[in-house]
Amino acid sequence: MSAQSDITITADGRDATADIQRAIDTVSAAGGGRVSLSAGRHISGGLQLKSGVELHLAEDAGLAPISDYEAYAHTTVSVIAEASNRGMIIARGASDIAVTGPGRIEAGGEHFITGDDEAMGTYIPAARRPRVMVLEACRNIRLENLFVSGSPMWTLHMVDCDDLNFRNLRIENDRRLPNTDGIVLDACRRALIEDCFISTADDGICLKTSAGPDGKAVGVCDDITVRRCSVSSVSCALKLGTESFGDFTNVVFEDCKIVESNRGIGLFSRDGGAMRNIRFSRIEAECHETPGGFWGSGEAVTVTVVDRRPERQAGSVDNLVVEDLSGSMEGAINLVATSKA
Repeated sequence: MSAQSDITITADGRDATADIQRAIDTVSAAGGGRVSLSAGRHISGGLQLKSGVELHLAEDAGLAPISDYEAYAHTTVSVIAEASNRGMIIARGASDIAVTGPGRIEAGGEHFITGDDEAMGTYIPAARRPRVMVLEACRNIRLENLFVSGSPMWTLHMVDCDDLNFRNLRIENDRRLPNTDGIVLDACRRALIEDCFISTADDGICLKTSAGPDGKAVGVCDDITVRRCSVSSVSCALKLGTESFGDFTNVVFEDCKIVESNRGIGLFSRDGGAMRNIRFSRIEAECHETPGGFWGSGEAVTVTVVDRRPERQAGSVDNLVVEDLSGSMEGAINLVATSKA
């Protein structure tokens, strides 16, 4: 990597949005390289990654996104989730991009809490919350050695992306703040997730195939491998669905640990996409009942095929293998099909 394609930004306590974005744009225009955030706290609004750029958070570096939804008015995304169309870090149509540690992203989820619903056991979230990272239609993505804490909403959301490698990520979210999913692969192909730790209130690692603004599937999930991950979820630790407009094929979860979770493994077919050739191998599960505000009943496995709407039949689940599943659960294994799929 040449000196011209390596820019280091020092922390000075001021809003660094413009400086970081300028460095990303410069490195990408020069053909690629690294933008490094040095040790210290870097305050930033919305950022857009560009092709060929690695955003590197050095040892003891902290990226602290601004705790105001309006700070992300210029980093909008096409897939709306929980009434939000904004991300703290986004990319669209980029290739060869990376975000690496060992630094951390301190996402400030506590600033997007408006109350405490003690009866449900959850905090009341703000009406609008940004996701930490949303990458759309990108290829050759690497996330490595990164620590993300306190996401206000979904943490890492990949949409219609190819060739993803996630390694040694640590995600720690508030376990009472809903919709704080850890990793969401939404219509992605050729993805490897390994050696990650996730603790969150909502789904841990979730595969989806959402619908775009036209109501059609964004794409399919295919050739996905998740291995040697430890996931703790107050909803579902390892999940496919419920958004299932496109197919899910050739998916493997292996050598994973599910700890202190409400629901372990979940497949939820709702919107017409089929689920084929799905395998869970050597999974250790510890599933407990949790407060009423969260999903599940302490079960290790749930598979449901249910039409979300009468006019759209749910897709079938075929060639599902669950093998070498061990551990404990307070619920039952649930297999439910009410659709004609």
